[in-house]
Amino acid sequence: MGEAWHCLLVVVVSDDPAFLAAFGHLSLRRHALRWSTRVLVLTRLPLTHLGGLHGLLSNRNAMLLLVHRGQKKRDVGVYVAMPFSPITKLPNRVASWSASKTWTQTLQSQFFPDKFFVFASAPTLTVAVELMPHHSLTWVDDPLAKEGRRLVYTGALDKSVTYLAKAMNFTHRYVLSPDRTFGTIMPDGSWTGMMGMVVREEVDFGGVPFMLSPARAAAGDYTAAIGTGKVIILGGLGGLKIDPWGFLLPLTPIVWASALTALLSVLALLEILSLSLSSETLHRGAFSPVRILLQQGETSWTVLGPACLGLPCILTISVLSGSSSRALMKTNSASLTPNADVVWPAEWWWWERLVLGLWMLTTLVLTRSYAGNLMSLLAVRYVPQPFQTLRDVLDHPSVAMIWQKYSKNEEFLRGVQSGMFREVADMEKKGRLKFHTQTQFSKSLDTLVRAGDHVLVEIYSTVKTLMALDFSKKGRCDFYLSRDGFLPFSSSIISQKTNPIIQGLSPRVMALTESGILTYWVQDVANFTRCNNVPKKVAFSTTLSFTNLWGVFALLAGGLTAGLVVWCLELLNLPAKKSSWKTV
Repeated sequence: MGEAWHCLLVVVVSDDPAFLAAFGHLSLRRHALRWSTRVLVLTRLPLTHLGGLHGLLSNRNAMLLLVHRGQKKRDVGVYVAMPFSPITKLPNRVASWSASKTWTQTLQSQFFPDKFFVFASAPTLTVAVELMPHHSLTWVDDPLAKEGRRLVYTGALDKSVTYLAKAMNFTHRYVLSPDRTFGTIMPDGSWTGMMGMVVREEVDFGGVPFMLSPARAAAGDYTAAIGTGKVIILGGLGGLKIDPWGFLLPLTPIVWASALTALLSVLALLEILSLSLSSETLHRGAFSPVRILLQQGETSWTVLGPACLGLPCILTISVLSGSSSRALMKTNSASLTPNADVVWPAEWWWWERLVLGLWMLTTLVLTRSYAGNLMSLLAVRYVPQPFQTLRDVLDHPSVAMIWQKYSKNEEFLRGVQSGMFREVADMEKKGRLKFHTQTQFSKSLDTLVRAGDHVLVEIYSTVKTLMALDFSKKGRCDFYLSRDGFLPFSSSIISQKTNPIIQGLSPRVMALTESGILTYWVQDVANFTRCNNVPKKVAFSTTLSFTNLWGVFALLAGGLTAGLVVWCLELLNLPAKKSSWKTV
């Protein structure tokens, strides 16, 4: 019915007070009348008999045409009821229409006035709120309040409600939901938390941003988006740890791959150039490039004196024959020093010496760069940040997740049927999925998340504020944020279905968000950006220990074990080789 009456003018003509009362009650209960639907009620009943129409006339875009019959003249009075006025207050007469078709306007008001843009009577509205990070809730004595005390709410959201109150001319009082949650729909169709208070009309609107969902959109009306964002993972930073495999870090994976490719290319080039040689000559230097890269091999000589430096000397020694090399070593013994490298046999070809000389130069640059960076990285300790995605948390055997209780996200997890979020929902049976309220977040952060066995999954603005508050207390960044966000959302202020107050709130909310004032209020928290870029690595000037180097020894042990296995296999295969030699 509400869709059918959208943007229509509905005229109700009746002198039956029971019918008029039933029409007013049912149209409000069934949310048939939107603000865009204009309603005219024409009757000859006196105002004192129209108490059943008070809700319709005051809270909808409705006007009353009352026919007056006098002894001298007849006219039609035009009446408007103000929003949130008491039922005992009669509607205000704003115009009259006489039998002579004369229109007389008694107040400076348009026909079907926008009563909810600015309230004329400054009503007191009830606003539902909840404790958010960097907000405070306190009770103060107030004799004028119903219970003798009044809830004082401070923070960015209080500033936004105060702005709306001044713009729309109303006063407000804050209330809390019984279970201190935003609210979600239950299997029986009822609502919990602040959303339940809105649906049951216990409050006029929710003063905190509600993340929108299909169920919430069907249960209430909402303003323009007061904020957008995404859900993110907040994890605790563990102690500084030493990476035992840090000796691999001086070179990037691309450099390691390039070095391996170059080694294979040199080996292939030597083999290709040796295709015309005998098989004995073919394999005599097959592993020389490998020994050069690993700095293993027989003793040779490298020129260190000022008379022989750089590539020319290396190429000169490489190209010379074995006897010539030995003669050069004898004549320049003062400028030569021994180095574990490759011996140049006299029978090697000049192109073999040239290729290996160039490979020696490449290896020299690579190993010196590696050694210099390695010494500076062995003392580096890294700060583990293991949970960057939901998949990281799901794959961990024991870490638990904390989500907000009775929220839109819990509602989503309860109803999802497949995919990764179904896996998240199934973690509740294993005790690895917990739901906490907003008021519990600070304690959960300080105990469970800080210990490292829990992570908090919540919207970005909330976890950022929690981190800022913790830094203000501790003076250090003990938490980190995941690089990936998920479940994007938009949030709005929510009121009852077809409640015209949304028409007045929405343009003010849009002005707050478009001007950036609300963002400034939300982020106006001490140390809000202090922990934006938590370092993943920290350098220390400490002595090397086995903790730093055990990865190197593990690699060495693995290589020696592999060599030992190959040697044992050769020993086992030796009798077969000897028998084949005797046969030959």
